[in-house]
Amino acid sequence: MNFKTLMVIPAAFLLTACGGGDGGVNEFSAPENTPVAKVFESGCAKCHGVDGGGKMAGMMYKMDPAGRSAEELAALILSGQKGMPSFPKLSETQRLSLAKHVIELRK
Repeated sequence: MNFKTLMVIPAAFLLTACGGGDGGVNEFSAPENTPVAKVFESGCAKCHGVDGGGKMAGMMYKMDPAGRSAEELAALILSGQKGMPSFPKLSETQRLSLAKHVIELRK
């Protein structure tokens, strides 16, 4: 196997795990009392990195919340967007806390 083939396999897996094309629906959920940092680590970091900065040779998606309110980001978490699945199993409170966490992480 050549180097290009070895790089395509993990990239394809990562994109599939992170929603790929239209995003779809992610079935991730967490108990209501789960700390927001743990929700981020379990539900977001595999696609966005531990600090939301993407990384891994550009194969992870960088978060850029600049100019968006926590409410707008919480709505995006609920509905998803191209390449990012929706997270309907998180409560409204969890989505808002997660959005505020993302804003703080990316400052």
